[in-house]
Amino acid sequence: SNFMTKLALLFPSYKKMKNIPYVKFIDGRPYLLPFCWIYRIIYNFKNKKDFVKEATFDLASDETRAEAQKEFEYFEEIGLL
Repeated sequence: SNFMTKLALLFPSYKKMKNIPYVKFIDGRPYLLPFCWIYRIIYNFKNKKDFVKEATFDLASDETRAEAQKEFEYFEEIGLL
C-alpha cells in the first residue's frame, strides 16, 4: 500500500542503511538502527539545500543536454516514447 511504501522509505532496513555514506558507523551494529533513522532524518533536513545544489549543479551544461538527447532518442528507438 501507499502508506507502507512511505513507511519503508522513511525507515529503511539495516542492510540499506549501512550503505548510506554518512551512517557508515552502523556497519556491524544493527542495534543502532533506530538511532540511525533519527540521525538520517535530521541530517537530510539540515543538508537538503546542499543536496539540491549538488544534484542540480550540472543540469544546464551542454554535456548533460547531449546525454539527455541520446537517452530520449534511444527510448524513441525502442518504442517507449
